[in-house]
Amino acid sequence: MAFHDFSLHTLPLRPIDPAAAPVMLEVLRPPQSLFRSMSPVAPLELRRWIDSGIRPGSERLLADLRIALEPFVSSVTIAPTQYLKPFQGDPDLQALFLGSAKVLEGTSILTHSGRALAQLERYLWNGNNDVRLLSLVTALHDIGKSLGRSASEQHIFTSRVLSLIRPGLPIYDRTFQHLYALCTTDPIGACLMSITRSTFWRSTDRGTLWSAVRLGELAYETLREAMTRGQPTLVPGADVPNALSRVEQVMRNRADVLGISPSAVLLTQLQFYQMDTTSYTLEAGSLPMFERLYALPPERSIGAANPMFIWDSVRERLTFAPLIEELVLELERRCTQ
Repeated sequence: MAFHDFSLHTLPLRPIDPAAAPVMLEVLRPPQSLFRSMSPVAPLELRRWIDSGIRPGSERLLADLRIALEPFVSSVTIAPTQYLKPFQGDPDLQALFLGSAKVLEGTSILTHSGRALAQLERYLWNGNNDVRLLSLVTALHDIGKSLGRSASEQHIFTSRVLSLIRPGLPIYDRTFQHLYALCTTDPIGACLMSITRSTFWRSTDRGTLWSAVRLGELAYETLREAMTRGQPTLVPGADVPNALSRVEQVMRNRADVLGISPSAVLLTQLQFYQMDTTSYTLEAGSLPMFERLYALPPERSIGAANPMFIWDSVRERLTFAPLIEELVLELERRCTQ
């Protein structure tokens, strides 16, 4: 079985020893108290596996997973939307994906991850460019989310699941470390939540828009006007420089570990954040929610094939709403210095 590294890097490569723990970024081990809060809908055998790290037949599962993933990690020509298939052959892994994504819309992790992969395919994949890392990250980023009683526990449970299936991923340590960091932290989202707020959540817009969507009566102009009014503003007294400095430091620390530039780390983080958040939009087949984070073109037909968001070919990402774009441009400037 070959091992694959598709992170940008400058350091020499080495394949993983399946018996060894990841060495560059600490694997989070949930305290036992967290397992008492694990969602009761998780199958009993699955809960025991996540709790103890031991599952009958796990060696077979990991071997089958390596075989199923080999074509995906060895080729750039497989569409991102196909990346969920290798994880559907085992009942425990399948149960993780069929669990709740813990959003008001009531979707499963399988549906949400599929929508995010479709967004990745729409904006980032041209048929033969290398989006393997982002595709694998997008497929796995919420794999542990259904195990906790609340969405706030998602990263610690996802961390645990990733550590258990690590030997089944035929990728180099460095690639796993990059994947692990993207799946178990959200520095961009945490930063924006700490210094910005949106009136969208405190208005009647959401209920009105969702009702219109269900009735098939929502016009793009109505959506755009509501989302423009609900676009983020700064929290009064927000310490913006400190918040941006924290994200910059995370990017630089990760860059040191991975042997790539801080700007490359930031770009990957931004691209993943955008594919994840735009999966909760009308364009992706969801109810309208995160359109407010982005610049929207003046005209578009709901459900039409033309993209809802504005692609910046120079920065290789979508254009955010004005305030967030300003903050992200400053982050990009800092990470290129």
